[in-house]
Amino acid sequence: MFRAFHSECIKLFRPGVLLAAGLIAVFGLFVVVLTLLTAGSQSQHIPGGASSLTTSQISAADGFARVFGRGSTFMGVIALGIAAMNVASEYSQGTLRELLIYQPRRTELLAGKLIALGILIVAAVAVAYAAALLVAIALAPSQGVSTTEWFSSSGWTEILSGYGDAVLAALGWGVMGVVLGVFLRSPAPALGAGVAWALPFEAFLSSAWETGKEWLPGQALQALASGGTDSIAYDRAAMLVGAYVLVALALAVGSFRTRDVTV
Repeated sequence: MFRAFHSECIKLFRPGVLLAAGLIAVFGLFVVVLTLLTAGSQSQHIPGGASSLTTSQISAADGFARVFGRGSTFMGVIALGIAAMNVASEYSQGTLRELLIYQPRRTELLAGKLIALGILIVAAVAVAYAAALLVAIALAPSQGVSTTEWFSSSGWTEILSGYGDAVLAALGWGVMGVVLGVFLRSPAPALGAGVAWALPFEAFLSSAWETGKEWLPGQALQALASGGTDSIAYDRAAMLVGAYVLVALALAVGSFRTRDVTV
């Protein structure tokens, strides 16, 4: 598995892939700045996010974590795209057959790929989180937001747990990308299906299906990253995401191990 992990790292940590991962930081900064600039505004709307936050809510100990969590859907879609493109391109470019010659144990090959992708996503979220925190500290005073509580003992706990929640949500999106890549085997359909589900389709479905917000994977991932929402409590979101990830991994491993590689 180490050899599979090492070879995957070489492919992942290339300029193009790193640039794509950098988009996580860009969207993280965008959401934080937008939320601070429109704090308390009824017109504030972030796709996948909750209702507008007030300045008092943002000034609370968990304020920054809540603000950053509002962009989890955007950042998650990027993580999904990176994973889907990485896995699907192995099929479309014919490189998977070469990899299987050197590592015929398919489960170990997929595990190495998953670990490498996971490390990239964790690092990208860390950069995004740190950059967003610095920008928020600089911008908050001009918007009437106090950051004192952010750096209290409870505030530091919230900041660290907020980062952990953001990472878990991004990894969940990444697992979905792996599943799409394994099943669709072509980058464009895999990426298109992921983006279509995460943004317009799930939003439409949750509006049409009254209790959909309590069950849909994107809603659960958003709730996990945000520390819970009005529709899904944090504990429920964690259980739902865990169940979705286990099922997704089982499907991905099963398909990867048994389906023929024909390209």
